Amino acid sequence: CERYLEEDENDGLKDYKFYCFDGQPKFVHVDVNRFNNDHYINFYSLEWNKLPVRKGVPNSEINDPKPKQFKEMLAVARKLSAGFPFVRVDLFEVQSKIYFGELTFFPQNGLSSFYPKSYEREFGNYIALPDMQTKKDVRIIHRKRNYNYIYRLRQSLSKYSLFEKIIVTLKKRKGDFQDATYWQYIDTADKVVLENTNKKKLPTVGLVKDLDNYGVYVQKRSHWPKYERFLKNNNIPYSFFEIHNADWAEQAKKYDLIIYRPDISPSRMHEAESKLYFIEKHLNITCFPSYEEIWSYEDKVRSNYLLEKYKIPHVPTFTSNSKADTLKYIDCCTFPLISKISCGSVSRGVEMIKTKKQAEKLINKIFSGGRKTYWSDYKQKDYVYFQEFIEDAKFDLRIVIIGEKVFGYYRFAPKNDFRASGAGIYKYIVPELPVEAMKTALITKQAFGSTVLAVDMIKSERSGQYLVIESSVFFDIDDPDELVIDNVTGYYEWSMKNGAYLFEFKPGRFWMQELILKELIITYQNKHLSGRP
Repeated sequence: CERYLEEDENDGLKDYKFYCFDGQPKFVHVDVNRFNNDHYINFYSLEWNKLPVRKGVPNSEINDPKPKQFKEMLAVARKLSAGFPFVRVDLFEVQSKIYFGELTFFPQNGLSSFYPKSYEREFGNYIALPDMQTKKDVRIIHRKRNYNYIYRLRQSLSKYSLFEKIIVTLKKRKGDFQDATYWQYIDTADKVVLENTNKKKLPTVGLVKDLDNYGVYVQKRSHWPKYERFLKNNNIPYSFFEIHNADWAEQAKKYDLIIYRPDISPSRMHEAESKLYFIEKHLNITCFPSYEEIWSYEDKVRSNYLLEKYKIPHVPTFTSNSKADTLKYIDCCTFPLISKISCGSVSRGVEMIKTKKQAEKLINKIFSGGRKTYWSDYKQKDYVYFQEFIEDAKFDLRIVIIGEKVFGYYRFAPKNDFRASGAGIYKYIVPELPVEAMKTALITKQAFGSTVLAVDMIKSERSGQYLVIESSVFFDIDDPDELVIDNVTGYYEWSMKNGAYLFEFKPGRFWMQELILKELIITYQNKHLSGRP
């Protein structure tokens, strides 16, 4: 039995959780009112400075007073955590007395996340990891890195196969899944609400579920739960649209607006282009993405057509479907070159071509039987996509534009690599976003005519110019903190005055999908009310 601890008269019972590494507390989180609607968690440094960190539930604007016995609590935490690489020591202070709660070696089974993501790396650096030398360790790392390959094999297996169980296990370990606490995780963002809406003109929405979900497990990067949250909060009628079924065209007729985040595999992209074209052009139903948006999504060659057409500053790029033309190009180009496949993401299908001989070998393969890619059903055949290597670029900057809101973050390449995308080395907390980069992204979005656009660019240190690498209407988001300035999560709001762009930073934490859907609903209503076809 344990003694029942009475709450203080003026405040709820507070649980002080000390995160200790090798016997040294590094930070503490205060858990308050866990079992009622006022539940919150705040993080503090050992100097009792509030940290801009969240974990599962919202923070509170309240600054919790430092415990009277804080110095003694630190001493207890040091003593109890001695000899352990990591342990969380949970303590209570009631009427100036310290009470021990428990020792936690794997908080929430190690599956919970800290937000912003930069703190995951910062906190993780406190742990001194041993060198991984054994074959067993190497096998574990190899298996985790290649779970996506196993995941693709699932398509040909039964619903509850052994492979599927392996996938779920690996994804749970990696933190890609949320279980029943998912809605607690998703509700950490601010609500996005339609103002002054005409309820009679709300569309009926068909929502396609993206990614695979297993029972109570929902992938954190799934887009559809964020869309669904917006629909529920704004009382917009919707149902799930099974676009892959045989009767998809008949189903589509029930809806005024269809939201579909397709998988990026070549076969799924072909399906998406075919069906979205039919739904828009022959059923006259609004879709996101539209056919025009899906046309250039995950197709670098098509995107480059648009960048060149609208004279948007971009990395000099050569695309051709002619072997003779390509061989002529490498006679006079400067090496190294960056070669990319048209439909790759997170730096897959991207390689550096260092010599003319290497380029000739690649060209001969592409313009004969085709070159294998990481997609089992897709070869790079009869086209090349070469970009100049901007050697003095130190980072990759992503700017996301939705309506009047601008978000952004930096990505950095790993040591001894030139590829930043997919490396996982992101910097969300920045002093500010460069105005010139935001202008370039806005011009690109306006030229493409997209509801939303993420524009990736680099900066040449010699020229000082921001150059677009590529763009996308979809992007994966792990948490609502896509931009943090001076420890404040927010965005820039852009406007025009006397022909000049103005940018003002404002606080706010949003799921991008909710902002996108708000823009789509407003556009639908304006179009419907104006009587435009």
